[in-house]
Amino acid sequence: MKRVTKQIMKNIIGGAAIFSMVACGGGGGGGSTSTGGTYYSHDQLAAEFVRRVNVDVQGYDLQLVKSTTQQTSYIVVYDHDYQSYDAYYIGAYNVGENLTNYLNTYESWNYWDLDVVGTNLYKDYASGRYFESSEATGKNLSVMKAIKQELVIDKAAKNLRVAYGLSEEKAFDTARFSYMLKTSAPGTYKASDFDAFAKELSGSSITEFQKDVKSGNVMSLNERLKIAAEVTGMGSEGS
Repeated sequence: MKRVTKQIMKNIIGGAAIFSMVACGGGGGGGSTSTGGTYYSHDQLAAEFVRRVNVDVQGYDLQLVKSTTQQTSYIVVYDHDYQSYDAYYIGAYNVGENLTNYLNTYESWNYWDLDVVGTNLYKDYASGRYFESSEATGKNLSVMKAIKQELVIDKAAKNLRVAYGLSEEKAFDTARFSYMLKTSAPGTYKASDFDAFAKELSGSSITEFQKDVKSGNVMSLNERLKIAAEVTGMGSEGS
């Protein structure tokens, strides 16, 4: 290839970044790692969540009571200001994120004014849910897994829209494919699967893009990038 314009390179890099993100599993979280990549066990995450709420959010004075409950990804705290036992959902919490935003987003997931119904046992009478130290049932785990999956996909889709300007539909398609890659056994997806997804996402397969780059066919590459910009919602400038 004798000459490739700056805009073409910008679009190629942008497209490569998207496919790289897909291949690496996308921007999913789940509340187990910090922004620095440090792993947190559930108990450590629970303690850090309560600590950061008390430090970062005005008007909270919480004490961790139970970090593991029958309800997956929930903790029980004692609110000293309201003198009540409450259950907080921390399944989508990532260490370092804005706690005010998190509390607002998941406010409807929390349970307030739990009743103490036994030794280390708490119940929300409105829903009938118990928060005690025991394993969740298979049904509960299945439901929570599905909810957490959608939260991860939704977060990754929003990141893609912000970073690359993808349309809402294409962002969700990419995030969902990314999640499937990340959670599937190695070797499940082959080159043909990546080509098929790229074709659906951008109008051209990865193989077709690579062929144009290797052969130096700038005209064909430009046309593919133009089509990709239109179908993905990224715009002709790749912004």
